[in-house]
Amino acid sequence: MFSVVCQAREDSLRCKSGLVMLGESKLEIVSKCGEPASKDTSERRAPGHKYVTIEEWTYNFGPSDFIHVLEFEGSTLKAIKRGDRGF
Repeated sequence: MFSVVCQAREDSLRCKSGLVMLGESKLEIVSKCGEPASKDTSERRAPGHKYVTIEEWTYNFGPSDFIHVLEFEGSTLKAIKRGDRGF
């Protein structure tokens, strides 16, 4: 598992096979970026005192790029966060 302090939010991510945008599905993202280095799941309180399951996928593209964490609710990409340089 990677420890990443996310410093910036983005609304897109460039992968080898295309641009990933908010609202895309997990299947679309895997087809563009491949499998992530890790996947984590947690629950967060949503409005109305409900809990939603959040899945975070971490991509580490190496030292020439940043670590990116993609945050999903269900199968939909809701946030892209950029962390420190990859390794």
